[in-house]
Amino acid sequence: MILDHSKILELLKGNQENEAVTFAKKSQKKLCVHIFGDGMDTYLETINSFENANQYIARKKYSRSNKDIMERITRPIDKIFSTKGGSVFYNLPESQNQTFRNLLQNTENGLTIRKWIEQYWKPAYLSDPMGLIFIEVNADGEAYPTYKSSSDIYSYQLDGRNVEYVIFKTEEEDVFRVVDEVADYKVKFNGKDVTIIDTFPNHFGFVPAMINSDIPVLRTEYFESPLQKIIELADEYLRECSVKSLYKLLHGFPKYWEYISQCKECKGTGNIAASPCPHCNGTGSKIKWDVADVKHLPIPEKEDVVIAPNVAGYVTPPLPTWEKMSDELEMLERIMFQTIWGTKQVEEGSNNTATGRFIDTQPVNDRLSKFSDAAETIERFITDCLGRFYFPTTYKGSSINYGRRFIIESADTVWNKYEKARQAGAPDSVLDDILMEYVQSKYENNSLEMQKQIKMIKIEPFIHHTSQEVKKLEPVMLDYVKKLYFSDFIKTLTDNELIFESTDILKRKLEEFATMKFNNLNNN
Repeated sequence: MILDHSKILELLKGNQENEAVTFAKKSQKKLCVHIFGDGMDTYLETINSFENANQYIARKKYSRSNKDIMERITRPIDKIFSTKGGSVFYNLPESQNQTFRNLLQNTENGLTIRKWIEQYWKPAYLSDPMGLIFIEVNADGEAYPTYKSSSDIYSYQLDGRNVEYVIFKTEEEDVFRVVDEVADYKVKFNGKDVTIIDTFPNHFGFVPAMINSDIPVLRTEYFESPLQKIIELADEYLRECSVKSLYKLLHGFPKYWEYISQCKECKGTGNIAASPCPHCNGTGSKIKWDVADVKHLPIPEKEDVVIAPNVAGYVTPPLPTWEKMSDELEMLERIMFQTIWGTKQVEEGSNNTATGRFIDTQPVNDRLSKFSDAAETIERFITDCLGRFYFPTTYKGSSINYGRRFIIESADTVWNKYEKARQAGAPDSVLDDILMEYVQSKYENNSLEMQKQIKMIKIEPFIHHTSQEVKKLEPVMLDYVKKLYFSDFIKTLTDNELIFESTDILKRKLEEFATMKFNNLNNN
């Protein structure tokens, strides 16, 4: 869409944001309360008929946000950025391909395009679904991706997730930035007319922006966060947690009590020389006790109640109420987690190092695939915008595919699965797959060691059998020697050889090593 002077004036003259922006800001505000804790002071409402004004103020002051629970619930999304496999293809001549790859290694703030998506788009996807990923061009002619918050948008018109035009607010009063498919304007609106201050060319031929979310709101043109389905639960969690915090402050401290003792300075009169006793403030009762003080009790008469040693003590708060509140919060977190991921986690192990595992990994894989789809779309959009900007005549598009081998289970869990499959006589192709999953899980954060382990899996003969098991198979003697001395062979290699040399070369070296061992055995 191309906006002329009269259309820009019409859009600004209404002096109000359009409905899409109003929806976007309302959605962002609520999500940011739960994800980042923004606006907590105004978000919590009075619980009518159950608390007075002072209690409401105290509850707001001492309540904590949902940041921690939202972090736990969304943490599995990180797996889409650590998964293995996938492919990236840029339809460019070979001479320009590497140049473009180098550009994508430093998109903004020194981040690769994949890392930028993880650090900027992912939180925006969750907290600001109707915000924009927008491609900027600086004064040096460099294009790079940015995230534009819904709070910075005055108006836009959408075509699906694409943007027909967008009007941004600026820090200058009554000054707006207008972007359409041909130009980028800086305009001033005085309430009656529009003055164009600056005009810059739009290098793309379209508005280089895309809506963050890919989840449509039914019967509307809007989009929502993947967390939208748990917002009501999050509201309840926030309210219940604030009530628990106030309960702890009001009733969580043990109350000390003791029987009144006479002030020994004024003998209980409250006065000394016609003036209030400074030791008891005129009360006639002892206020403070020293460690060395002795509380003297009269000898009880028959009708007296024996109160020693119960002359003082503590009133402790009722724990069942407190415990019930904690149970309720744990239940709400489990429901929220299960709503997003379709399953729940259980603890493995009985010690303090126990880790959680998913009861059923298939729903998690299905949901992670959806997150991967969303990330792929955004990366493809950014890549294609940059490709057309830097190589307008030769760039033909990209193919971006994230890996789908998500590392969900712990290494111990995967190893147990491998052992059971091996004992059950599973086909080697299945064992290969599980063993690869184990290595990727164990060395998830050590890519060099992972490469070494994967290379060893590929070159070790009879990988799923011990040396004794191989011997019973009665293989060719040289194959048995390869298996028998495989560990000794690995020790002869450097890390660089294991990582960088091809599998075929390493297999040839193993055969040479085994042949030498075999000849030595025969000669002896």
